[in-house]
Amino acid sequence: MKYSRREMGLLLPALAATATASAQAPQAIPGAPRTRIAKLATNSTIEVEIKEVPAEGGGWEWAIEPKDAAANEARFRELEAEFRKKWEERNPKEPPSDHHFPIVFKQGETLAFTCADGLAFGIGAKKNPDVDEFPGAPDNPFGWPGLQIGTEGSSVSAVVITIANGPGPKEQAFYKFHGWVRLADGTYKPVDPDGYCGG
Repeated sequence: MKYSRREMGLLLPALAATATASAQAPQAIPGAPRTRIAKLATNSTIEVEIKEVPAEGGGWEWAIEPKDAAANEARFRELEAEFRKKWEERNPKEPPSDHHFPIVFKQGETLAFTCADGLAFGIGAKKNPDVDEFPGAPDNPFGWPGLQIGTEGSSVSAVVITIANGPGPKEQAFYKFHGWVRLADGTYKPVDPDGYCGG
């Protein structure tokens, strides 16, 4: 997702207000006020970094990746057969990416987003449009009402929700993270990795 400097100048105040409000209020899924979110006890936290990485065709690009890439790959390999089976069952519009592993997480786990260079960033998540959605599942795995803003040197943390009386992130399975990082010169670079809720 791309943003011009003019667009971001108009959007940032509203986004910052959204982030403040969401931090002060219980997380809920828009459009489903009677859905009960259950808490799943876990001490697992996945640290996720927004950082520059080598690009496939040379040079550098901004990406969102787990800080422990080897552990994320191991989690994906453990669930790879399940991942590919579900992908094929959901009328995919294209094959899954072979360039990057998705960020793999489970319900009840915490994801902590930071920028490795301490820059301001925005982060959100939505159902991956490359496959059919799971009807009734949450639009994003955290119950966020919108894009979350991380100021310079800060982090954004959220717990993957569990729905007690309906389909949850595990049933949706395929998510797409989206957002941006604000560089020192004021420009914005988009980031949009895949996410997978499995297990």
